[in-house]
Amino acid sequence: MRKGVALGCDLTSIDEAVPTLGAYYEKNPPRWKGGAKARRYIKWTFYGVLTVERQGPGEWTVERSGAILVRSDDDAIFATSEEAKRVADIHIQDGFPNAEPVDDGFSWYDYRACVAGPAPTIETKVSVF
Repeated sequence: MRKGVALGCDLTSIDEAVPTLGAYYEKNPPRWKGGAKARRYIKWTFYGVLTVERQGPGEWTVERSGAILVRSDDDAIFATSEEAKRVADIHIQDGFPNAEPVDDGFSWYDYRACVAGPAPTIETKVSVF
């Protein structure tokens, strides 16, 4: 197998690759992209694409792969991009296996998954696919 250029190691199996990639990710976490006066910041992660976007003066929102960050059933609005990025980083793993729960009132809400009618159940989700 080829030497991993970015990881700087020899990988001979998938069994080696997964923990190696995990260790690399822990030591080299993804960074926010966007300039000092950007209207949008993006971070590509294993848990989805985080986006912090300016909606107006002092109004910043957060998305994770299309799901909006909400608080008390309303879109979470932040006064600064730094505050929005900080909260996005805290909630990056929400909903994924082995994620530590964060109980601060924020959660991800995917408007695209909403349809008129009763709330989806496990049976309706399975029947859709």
